[in-house]
Amino acid sequence: MHSRFVSTRNLSFNLFGFAFVPPDTNGAVGATQFVQMVNVTIAVYDKSSGALQLGPAAIRTLRNGFGGLCEFGGGTPTFADGGDPVVLYDHLAGRWLVTQLQYDTTFTQTAQCLAVSTSADATGSYNRYEFDFGSNFLDYPKFGIWPDAYYNSINVFPPHSFAGAEACAFDRNAMLA
Repeated sequence: MHSRFVSTRNLSFNLFGFAFVPPDTNGAVGATQFVQMVNVTIAVYDKSSGALQLGPAAIRTLRNGFGGLCEFGGGTPTFADGGDPVVLYDHLAGRWLVTQLQYDTTFTQTAQCLAVSTSADATGSYNRYEFDFGSNFLDYPKFGIWPDAYYNSINVFPPHSFAGAEACAFDRNAMLA
């Protein structure tokens, strides 16, 4: 990696004035870009030069104009972004998949927020989706790409308990359209 990439600590610290400990770091390489996500921030770099093309910015900025929990968060600055980010490059379609959990201050409303880029450019526009999980708190999401779906596994925590792991399949073709 080029020395121009921002350290995981500085990505959140420079934007919000504090760093998450430990950081939830995630990154993916596309055709021409590298996307780095740390907790609630996103940055896009040119793959060959390391030049910053976007950010660091709050992940929720990808959902500006979308509304709901995924854009506005939990209603207070502390809960403006959920975390547990995942970014993948869909090599089959030449698109980016960007996900983040979101919840309100009482953990009675939770959602999986997904954004699928409309091109191979991670700095461009996105199709945006919010999947409501009610009061079930989602944790530790992992994603995979297959021709028919974006597959997701999560740990599910209903109020005051642990329900186990669950798997979800999101209709990839519909999300790309």
